[in-house]
Amino acid sequence: MLKFQNWYVAVWLSVLVLYGLGWSSFNTPLDLILLVFFVATILLATIFSKLSGHTPTRRLIYCKRRRPIITVLIALGFIADWTYRGAIPITQPYTGANGTNVISEAVGIPVIHVILISVSIFYSMYLGYLFLSDNKKHYLIELLLMCLTLLLNNSRGYIVFILIVLMLLFCAFNFKDIVNIKLHNIIIVIVSIVLIAVFVSIMGNIRSGYQWNDCSYIEMLGSFNNYPSFLPKDFMWAYSYATSPLANLNYNICSGNTANDIGAFAANLLPASISKYYIASLSVVPNHIVNYFNADTGFAAYYCSLGIAGMYLVFIIQFVLYGVIQYITDRHKVISTFSSAVFSFLVIVTIFYSPFYTVAVCGMPLCTLVASFYLKRKAANKQVIYKEI
Repeated sequence: MLKFQNWYVAVWLSVLVLYGLGWSSFNTPLDLILLVFFVATILLATIFSKLSGHTPTRRLIYCKRRRPIITVLIALGFIADWTYRGAIPITQPYTGANGTNVISEAVGIPVIHVILISVSIFYSMYLGYLFLSDNKKHYLIELLLMCLTLLLNNSRGYIVFILIVLMLLFCAFNFKDIVNIKLHNIIIVIVSIVLIAVFVSIMGNIRSGYQWNDCSYIEMLGSFNNYPSFLPKDFMWAYSYATSPLANLNYNICSGNTANDIGAFAANLLPASISKYYIASLSVVPNHIVNYFNADTGFAAYYCSLGIAGMYLVFIIQFVLYGVIQYITDRHKVISTFSSAVFSFLVIVTIFYSPFYTVAVCGMPLCTLVASFYLKRKAANKQVIYKEI
């Protein structure tokens, strides 16, 4: 079954292996306390997975065709956001990392822009769940329209988020029994992972002002010094994104960049839109090896506030919170599989940054809980049904 505890184990073991390949000069040897942390939390995650029991995989089906009201409202919201901004973001030149400094891009309507992004990501994931559950074309059309909107908004990373959840759900629906896994499903997953990596590379090259197949920019930024010649350079973007956050975390631990500040720890558990001004005033915040790779995992901020104890504490908070909500959705049954995919995704997010502090994803646990209660009521009224597979 799809469990976020298992995905914590899988993704962090994968990242540690990739980091250990040492293809970038940023990947210096990991500090011992960091290695111990990952060994301990991977073991804990494995134990929690065993204790959580088994929940059947379930599909969600609407008894009557639902109207795409939310999709239309989100699209109108983006149009208003772009009107306020004065242009469609993808038509504007990229002004992010240039290798020497980072310039902030203008955003849309204050507050509304953030809510719009967060809701659109979560709802796109839900549309993907409905499509994989019921295989109706109108769900796919809505999903593609949502992804197109995010693409026009220059939010390629969020499209990758959606694709990750779709892949998790596909695995949940098709890999229930390891013994009976079909070869074509394995091929689909492998091809999907490769295509996601290539998509990230193409969009990264274009956004940086280079030809879609010119990876010279990321080769320079990523400080690659041991990249295998047989592997296409298209995977450099994905490798840098996957390993540079861990390199930054290791950099902070090796330099002892920490303090005993419970207030800072608590602030980093709140969305950035609420706590960013307080955090900006702190004397101890995560440092980065280079300023154009500014992701530092979901643990760096908590190390900087409370040391290694802060990392263990946020791990426990995350697993308890997700475990409680997953227990509730399992009892409701309606979207238990979708809930598992969302929390597995949020665990994957810790590779890059904190799912508590990051505005685009911090509301997903609450959205999942609300959706579960809402759809439970619809199920009671025979408006939706769930099917175990």
